[in-house]
Amino acid sequence: MKGENLSAELAWFHVFKAMIDDGEVAKIGASAFTTYCVIKSHTNFATGVAFPSIETISKKSGISQAQVKRDLKTLEANGLLTKERQWKQNVYTLREKILITDETGKPAGQATWDYLPDAVRGAVADLKNVLVTGQFADAKIVMIENLQVNVIKNEAGAVVNAYNGNAVNKSKKTSG
Repeated sequence: MKGENLSAELAWFHVFKAMIDDGEVAKIGASAFTTYCVIKSHTNFATGVAFPSIETISKKSGISQAQVKRDLKTLEANGLLTKERQWKQNVYTLREKILITDETGKPAGQATWDYLPDAVRGAVADLKNVLVTGQFADAKIVMIENLQVNVIKNEAGAVVNAYNGNAVNKSKKTSG
């Protein structure tokens, strides 16, 4: 059953491992990855935002302030961070990406979402539900790129076959 062979690990360690395995860390560089980790360590678990100063990021990472500014641009350009200016400080929202692979280890898609620690369990459940049922209606996951999901129902239940194809986007639901 092909659908049972799809995998995606979403625990924090596995997200970091995914960043390494899919080449994201090599692409952004060690300095930007360190900056990402420092910002992540300052993220509010309930709101998902972080607002450490450039000085704080520099001090905690051992990276110069000038390099931290370049790292922030790199993280933004690679879709790993959004930055807003609020009052007199930067407010950061981190983005996480995981690679979904088929039974041969070949990339079958990528899931991306805003890092919101309190909502991770719900996102994991949503992602699993989408992969099993193919139904996006009630999902709160942010986006799935390059994933086509075919749901084949048989006597044993739903079998999911996923492979590279057209992008399917699902916007995150927000409460008002």
